[in-house]
Amino acid sequence: MSPPSLPPLPPHPPLPPQLPTAPSLPPMMPGVVVVDSALALRLSLAAGPSLWTEHSIFIPPHTHLTLTSAMTINSAVSIWSTGEGATLDGEGATPLFHVYSRGRLHLERVTLLRGRDKEGGCVKLIGGGLNATDAPYPADRCIHDLFFDEARVQ
Repeated sequence: MSPPSLPPLPPHPPLPPQLPTAPSLPPMMPGVVVVDSALALRLSLAAGPSLWTEHSIFIPPHTHLTLTSAMTINSAVSIWSTGEGATLDGEGATPLFHVYSRGRLHLERVTLLRGRDKEGGCVKLIGGGLNATDAPYPADRCIHDLFFDEARVQ
């Protein structure tokens, strides 16, 4: 006697559509922290390295972070991006960074916008140092005009 026949299997359900993939990030060296929000940046700075090592923070290109209060720099910190760079924006309500005497802030391909303080703009140096490179500025303006504009805001 032969075994009873089994009913045919139902057809496979269709495959889900492919989700878009996030843009790939450049390879990171050990110790580099990748942040994509103002909170992540603040937490990374708060958990920074010891006094004698540099803290390296990468912000993905085309990221726009709005800061609601100044971030304190007390050690060597490097904040960088690639390609078109990233933007940190104080929306005219707050300075972006306070760099104290043991602090050194290095910015690379990071644009600082609308920082405001009664004694300065985006970065307030309180005995610390600042180095900024490859920060784009409007092509139709001279760099000295931007300094004069910032001085008028104060």
